[in-house]
Amino acid sequence: MEIVWKLNAKQKIAEATTPEEVTRAQKEGVKNINNINVPTTSPAKDAANAAID
Repeated sequence: MEIVWKLNAKQKIAEATTPEEVTRAQKEGVKNINNINVPTTSPAKDAANAAID
């Protein structure tokens, strides 16, 4: 998912026609990337840990 946000941010920056649009696209891209929530666990990880225990 992070790769998609980075590509979208880079695309928006590339398409910007003014310095203000570049700044806005950059800030939006950074915000979107920082808001990505990566789970710390998963059903597969939980099952593997349970099998070991």
